[in-house]
Amino acid sequence: MNKKIWGILGATVLTLSVTTQLSFANEQESTSNMQVAAYSVRSQANANQIINFAKQQLGKPYVWGATGPNSFDCSGFIYYVFSQNGYGISRTSVAGYWGDSSIQKVSTAKAGDLIFFKGTYGGTNNPSHIGIMINDSEFIHAGDNGVAISNKNSSYWSSHFLGYGSIIPAESTKTPIYRVETGGFVGIEKVKSEAALLKSQFGWNGVIKDNKSDNKYRIETGGFSYDRAKYELTFLKGHFGWDGVIKDNKSTNTYRIETGGFSHDRAEYELTFLKGHFGWDGVIEANGDKPNEYKIVINGFTGEDAVKDAQKRLEAATGWWTTYVG
Repeated sequence: MNKKIWGILGATVLTLSVTTQLSFANEQESTSNMQVAAYSVRSQANANQIINFAKQQLGKPYVWGATGPNSFDCSGFIYYVFSQNGYGISRTSVAGYWGDSSIQKVSTAKAGDLIFFKGTYGGTNNPSHIGIMINDSEFIHAGDNGVAISNKNSSYWSSHFLGYGSIIPAESTKTPIYRVETGGFVGIEKVKSEAALLKSQFGWNGVIKDNKSDNKYRIETGGFSYDRAKYELTFLKGHFGWDGVIKDNKSTNTYRIETGGFSHDRAEYELTFLKGHFGWDGVIEANGDKPNEYKIVINGFTGEDAVKDAQKRLEAATGWWTTYVG
């Protein structure tokens, strides 16, 4: 099976899984004849989302200087994965990332951290290769044979180990439960203009939705911890003059597991296996816009502990790469 992960990643609309919101009112705009719409935008992905997205690139070839989406060199792979998931990192060399003060050096790596190697070419102490840690020992990287998973404890990689760097904020390892919502834009052209501004300045993507009530629009971005949401509230007030309040969305706390990369016949076969082995009822869905590829969606897990346990059991039994979605 062509193992791939399909699910909500950092570039996906995060307002589907949040439980609270932060709403802003732009008091500069008229409040008469308003129409409300939502614009959902991207936040920085957490470690699990980064790793899942990176694994989707497995098997793509190595090409010197390439930054994706169809081929990579080792530093171009890092740039592509993080820049596609809400991180405003520069395109630079391995040495450039090693010397980047915004990438914190750490003595012990966690999932999603960068791992650096030296002397794989050039001088003995030259920072020369880079990857992303998956767990305590494995990392994913663009090597000579393309994007692959390797073990840092192998004789080759351990002899070239240089160090670790952390780029994902600690809060991004937590389950995102807040979103920032800002509004008061009268007319579609106004909200499109502000959406373009947020895209250019912060890399946030989104879609505008019309609630068909008046002519006022708002913009949403989510996936924050509470402290991060408060910080962004202060920033938006200072930078744009937008005010806001925090509201509870009352999440249902239900999750689903997704796994994909199947033909339709294979997906039907695996549904039967899942029912017989675990007692789970799943459904088959098209895998985005990828022709002739399908994913299996297993619904009905209540609470994050329950879905994590189910995910662990599924991966142990099948070896599939999976993701869970709130």
